[in-house]
Amino acid sequence: MAKQSVQFKLGGVEKKKDVEALKRELDTVPGVLSVSVNTKKGRVSVAFDDTGTGTQLLAGQIQKLGYQVQEAGSHIM
Repeated sequence: MAKQSVQFKLGGVEKKKDVEALKRELDTVPGVLSVSVNTKKGRVSVAFDDTGTGTQLLAGQIQKLGYQVQEAGSHIM
């Protein structure tokens, strides 16, 4: 088990409903430990256990909600 984090830069994350939708969706993914959304910078940070999920799966969940992932950066914690 390795704890990792990834930060996604997204377009269209501006309102409280966007934050709630992203947190609700990502919190259901097995292995996700925490989700943080910064609407001013259009960024979503996710801490996760890499035995349960990965960056590609998380990006897919975000895209499923209709947001465009413009950039992603990750690191092992």
